[in-house]
Amino acid sequence: MKARGMTTWFAMDSMIHLSPQVLDLAARLGLDVDTTVGKLARLWSWAKLARVESGDLGQIPDRELAAVLRWKKKPSELTEALLAAGVMTRTEDGSLFLPDWYETNGKSTEKARKDRERKNGTSRATEQNRKEQDRKAQDKTEKTMDCIL
Repeated sequence: MKARGMTTWFAMDSMIHLSPQVLDLAARLGLDVDTTVGKLARLWSWAKLARVESGDLGQIPDRELAAVLRWKKKPSELTEALLAAGVMTRTEDGSLFLPDWYETNGKSTEKARKDRERKNGTSRATEQNRKEQDRKAQDKTEKTMDCIL
């Protein structure tokens, strides 16, 4: 499926409900496994819509992450559980990072960006232009998420 020139699907392991990370996260959050998988699907869907390539989510505030996952309890508890279960890591600069995202979903996002640039005649775009395009895409995604939430 595509929406406004972007790929909206993402890959998910068919055995996710048996993953030790998911089982650990479910226990930490006090949720059943199916609900936990749904929360993770929201996270990955949001990352895909935000056109995350590397897995770096930036320094997203706990409350924003909680809003994306529709977590109604204390936002910091959600972030701490995601980190403790290994679903996310924190980089040296404090950014949240999705391990293995690039291999699983980032390559398709990167390919879609390169295809967009080629089709728009911007395949030789400078890194600064690409960052500006990514920022605009992020702004559009945030506006979309604001409407959804």
